[in-house]
Amino acid sequence: VITNWNSWTSLSYWYAGVYGLWHVFSDTSIPTNCGDVEPVWLMAISCTLLWTGAASFLFHASLTDLWRALDAGATMGVAMIPLGFAMYRYSLLNRGLSGEAFFAAALAGWIGCHIL
Repeated sequence: VITNWNSWTSLSYWYAGVYGLWHVFSDTSIPTNCGDVEPVWLMAISCTLLWTGAASFLFHASLTDLWRALDAGATMGVAMIPLGFAMYRYSLLNRGLSGEAFFAAALAGWIGCHIL
C-alpha cells in the first residue's frame, strides 16, 4: 500500500455501498424512505459507491495510471446517480415525468465521467 491513509479511507465509499445493497435486499415490509419506494435507484447509488471505493482504494494502493484514470472517473461520476434521482424526485412534484429517462441520463453521465 503506497499511500496508506488515502487507501484505507477510500473504503468508506465501499462500506456505504455494501450498506445500501444490504438495505435494498433486506426485508422491509413498510417503505420508510425514497430508497425503499424506488429500490433500483438505491441499488445504482450503492453500486457506484462500491465501484468508487474499490477504484480509489486500488489507485491509492498502487498509484498506477490505469487505476488513476478509473479512480478519477469514479469520483467524478459518483454524484451522477444521486443527482439524477434528485431531478426525478423534483419532476414528480411538478410534472410527474417517468423515471426511466432520468435514470438513463444519470447513467450516461456516470459513464461519461469515466470517458473523460
